[in-house]
Amino acid sequence: MKPKSKTRELDMNTTDSFEIPNCKVLLDQATINAWLERTGDTNPIHRNKEFAIQHGFIDIVVPGALIESIFIGMIDRCKTDDQMISSIEISHKKVTYINESLSFMADLKTNDQEGHIIEIKALNGNGDSIATGNIRIKHK
Repeated sequence: MKPKSKTRELDMNTTDSFEIPNCKVLLDQATINAWLERTGDTNPIHRNKEFAIQHGFIDIVVPGALIESIFIGMIDRCKTDDQMISSIEISHKKVTYINESLSFMADLKTNDQEGHIIEIKALNGNGDSIATGNIRIKHK
């Protein structure tokens, strides 16, 4: 799951800055299986196409928590040692199916003495919003 990334610097405060790489990730079965093994998720909707179809989907469903972990990883790799993720709000707009490529983006929404709010979004190949939200970063 090595994404190609385009890096952009965002000034997070007056003393230092960090980079938030926007990335594109292919969510194939190997990526899903690795996630399922790490988390212990046994829901067959994430492994069995026939089961997923029987439950109203068109293919194997990517776990929403996998998408959320990609967002968290993007921000966690970029923050400085004196910063921490203090809150996460993510809303899933559409189901993501196996073998979809998602583009993950992050933009600085606010930058104040309380910390920073990073606006995040994931788009599918058609440009449809799959998930959106905010991640708050605070100083420790």
